[in-house]
Amino acid sequence: MTNDKDTRQEAIQFLIAEYNELSQDTRRLRQEGTNRLNFLVTITSSLLTVLAFFSQGQPSADFFFQAVSIAILLLLVLIGLDTFNTIIGRDINTDRNVRATGRIRLFFSKQSPEIRDYLTWRCHDEPTSWVTKNNSTIRKTVQYILSLNCALIVSLLLNLAGSNSAISVISGVIVFVGAFNSFQAYAMRRFKSALLKAQETIRFPKDPDYANEGK
Repeated sequence: MTNDKDTRQEAIQFLIAEYNELSQDTRRLRQEGTNRLNFLVTITSSLLTVLAFFSQGQPSADFFFQAVSIAILLLLVLIGLDTFNTIIGRDINTDRNVRATGRIRLFFSKQSPEIRDYLTWRCHDEPTSWVTKNNSTIRKTVQYILSLNCALIVSLLLNLAGSNSAISVISGVIVFVGAFNSFQAYAMRRFKSALLKAQETIRFPKDPDYANEGK
C-alpha cells in the first residue's frame, strides 16, 4: 500500500515538473519570437537608413551602388525568411505545449473536482487558436518587412535593366502584394498541417459543461 502511495506521489511530482518545463518552454518560445522580430526590425531599419544616406550622393543610375543595395536586400530577405519560419514554428510548438499542459491540468482537476470551476486555462487538449485561426501580429509584421524587401529588390533590378521609374514603382507594388499573399498562404498551409496532426492526437476533448476552460 505504501509503495502504491509513494509511486503515486512520484507520478504527481513528475507531472508538476513536466508542467513547469512546458510552461517555461512556452514562455521561451514567445520571447524568442519577439526577440527575432526586434532583431529583424533593427537590422532592416539600420541598413535601409545607411542605403538611403549614401544614395543622396550617388547618381540614380549608379550601377555599383544599386548592385550593392540589391545584395544587402537579399541578405535581409534571407534573415527575414529564417525569422518567418521560426515564428511559424514558435506558434506550432506553442500549440503543442498548451495542449500538453491542458492534459496535466485535466489530471489534477479529476483528482480534485472541486478546483475545476476555479481554473482559468483549458483542461483539454483540443487544438488551440495558434493553429486553428492564427492571426499573429508578429508574423504579419515579418511578412510586411519581407514583402517590402522583395519589392525593393525587383524595383532596383528593373532600374538596372533600364526601366523607367513608373514601371519600377508599379512592379514593386505588385510584387509587394503578391509576396505578402504568398507568405500568408504558406503560413496557413503550415498551420493547417499542424492542425490536422493535432486533431489526430486529441485524447481529452473539451467538456461542453465547462465554458471557462480557456482558449
